[in-house]
Amino acid sequence: MKSKGLIIVALIIAFSLQPVVYSMAAEKTFAETKGLERAYWVTGSALITPVWASIKTLYTIGGIGASFITVLATMGVAHKTAKRIFMNSVTGEWYVSPDYLMGNKKQLDIYGTNSPIQ
Repeated sequence: MKSKGLIIVALIIAFSLQPVVYSMAAEKTFAETKGLERAYWVTGSALITPVWASIKTLYTIGGIGASFITVLATMGVAHKTAKRIFMNSVTGEWYVSPDYLMGNKKQLDIYGTNSPIQ
């Protein structure tokens, strides 16, 4: 019970410092950070990544299903399309990087590198 309280207090303190740290973040990349500032951004990334990974997992499951249906419905004729759907759904970013939180990266990539959507 004490550890939960300690974690909550640490998170409240860390995120109450957010405006100060965020103002410093616009001036540098994550690679340039050190010490507590680096730990702050890693903690933020670790806390938000499970939410993003859940969304990405749902997208991936849908893409795999759509790819499978495409292959079955066309009896393999549209295998290239099915492969593109599959690759777009499984590639992309599976975690939220500290650079995204710092504002150095403008968008998370859910679609993957092969996507014609970008």
